[in-house]
Amino acid sequence: MIERALRNCIIARMAIRLKKWYACSAVCRLLAVIGSAYNNSLLAAAVRRVFGSPVHSRYSKLNKRLSRFNEFLRRRGHRFLPNRSDSFTLRLVDAAGGTPTIQYSKTCWFFGGLGARGVLLAIFSLYLPIDALLRAIGSLETIANIWDEAFFLLCLLYILFELLFTRDRIAPRVTPLDAMLLVFLAIGLMLMCFVSPDFSVAFAGYRAVCQYMLWFFIVVRLVRTDGNALLPLVILAAIGTFVALHGIYQFIIAAPIPDAWTSDTEMGVRTRVYSIFGSPNVMGSFMVMTAPILIAFAYKAKKIVSSVFLFGCAGIACLACLFTFSRGAWMGMAVALLVFALLRDRRLLAVFAVVMIIALSIPDIANRIAYLFTSDFADASQRAGRTGRWAFGMDLLLKNGPWFGFGLGRFGGAVAMQNQVMEGVKYFYMDNYYLKTLVEMGYVGFAGYISLIVAVVWNGLRSLFRVKNTDAYELCAGIFAAISGVLVHCLFENIFEVPYMNAYFWGLVALLMWFGFIRGNSARAK
Repeated sequence: MIERALRNCIIARMAIRLKKWYACSAVCRLLAVIGSAYNNSLLAAAVRRVFGSPVHSRYSKLNKRLSRFNEFLRRRGHRFLPNRSDSFTLRLVDAAGGTPTIQYSKTCWFFGGLGARGVLLAIFSLYLPIDALLRAIGSLETIANIWDEAFFLLCLLYILFELLFTRDRIAPRVTPLDAMLLVFLAIGLMLMCFVSPDFSVAFAGYRAVCQYMLWFFIVVRLVRTDGNALLPLVILAAIGTFVALHGIYQFIIAAPIPDAWTSDTEMGVRTRVYSIFGSPNVMGSFMVMTAPILIAFAYKAKKIVSSVFLFGCAGIACLACLFTFSRGAWMGMAVALLVFALLRDRRLLAVFAVVMIIALSIPDIANRIAYLFTSDFADASQRAGRTGRWAFGMDLLLKNGPWFGFGLGRFGGAVAMQNQVMEGVKYFYMDNYYLKTLVEMGYVGFAGYISLIVAVVWNGLRSLFRVKNTDAYELCAGIFAAISGVLVHCLFENIFEVPYMNAYFWGLVALLMWFGFIRGNSARAK
């Protein structure tokens, strides 16, 4: 039905005609000449030499030790379980699965098609709706607080079970990002032990910063095939579309919002959409994460009708981001779309420019941006806004030892807001995740975190170069654009304080590393 509607849609016909016109235009020929000149230039040769370097992590000590550990688990597992007939548990599972009620059920058919890995990846991808549903039901509050940790342990046990009882040898999943991630986790552990006036608060702060990074190692080891890698992206894109539609509905009905979400000079703003997030800033960041992935799927689609539909979904996500009236999310979305356009299709720059001009012509949006350049905004920001918060945070850092920080979980984030260990101090979110990390972890922890982010960007670019001539390039470009947009948004909000945003981010990083450094054909890319 959707395909028939789009086939007869005037927008779809116009898109097809514009595509044909562009292929025959002087602009297309000019860009082809420029692209050919670049491919034969010294700059292109230097880029190929830098980003096309071999993956040294395959020959690292970490890879060798993991190989020995995998082989040790495999040998131990076979001694413990020589064959399936010796295991009462596995025989019980086989007997239950063989019953007609289970064997021919739709549930068994669905989960059997996904496989165990697919089911685990699907649940991970549904982190947001599962968490929102559990927290919406008051009687399930206890489960809502522990379900993600329990699910993480389940994924870890599955990976260990596979290493123990799989007959074939499983090569360790080592990526160039592993070492830097482990170094930062070790730095955080050191600071938790040495800068901890209240150890329980320090432990909670370390958990909030580092726990969700561990999803990187889980997702890298769960993904084995292209289908495994595509599943989380498809689910994320679907969730983003439905959330965006709900946000637009909220804008239409002018959903009520707290007065604190707008200033006195922005009373003309009807509402700020927040959907199931409870925060327009977090919703805007989720739109920043999903819009580039939708555009990537639009480019990857084989039919023009499917491409138009997916571009429409991406447009809905961008519109929902606009209606959040989150300036940080707008900045992140602009960077994400710019990065994708530069990586995949520079023609999108003209489209984005036109959209930006149209958006700035809307009075509410123009006023909210213009307010940034007024003296009222400067005074308000210095008094109770980001400027004042950042200045207070830096003073707190310098007075309490800048090298090792004020202590994990003690200021600027969710853990600090829950505990408030200092008396007579007004607590608040720092609204800058990097500065919050600097205040809590000092120069040492901040250097480790920035080095980790630089490693993510650098190895993300290497992944893109390695999949340049493969069918995964569009998806990798979308993932890299999404990661870039969220990193920019973290300059203005504590986005990684939200568990599912932190987990999704590192899950996307894991998929990018898998495509670039583990997937078979990318390993042979030159």
